[in-house]
Amino acid sequence: MLRASTADNETDLQVVVKGAEAADNAVPSGPELVRYAEAVIAGERELIRDAIQAILESLGGEALVDAAAICAQFNAITRVADATGVQLDTALERSSAAIRDQLGIDAFNTTVE
Repeated sequence: MLRASTADNETDLQVVVKGAEAADNAVPSGPELVRYAEAVIAGERELIRDAIQAILESLGGEALVDAAAICAQFNAITRVADATGVQLDTALERSSAAIRDQLGIDAFNTTVE
């Protein structure tokens, strides 16, 4: 889904590993949104409060609700996948190889064989 929504745009995936400093404004208020996601993951109330304020100022309340919903959804998807032991199927493993290599994601593989 995310890949399809960015099909017509150049996407710098390094923001995933480098954080808000690597974000640009290709997405409106991209750095603010990345800071919010990072703050939510870190669970630090002061960082979350500051990030919320930045989103409210730059994008408004509806965008904040959307950002919170997206963070919650990704958190839920990850927990369900981890809890059930879901692994990449062959097609997804092949199609995501370049992205996983670019981001170094395979270094985090915790699959027990």
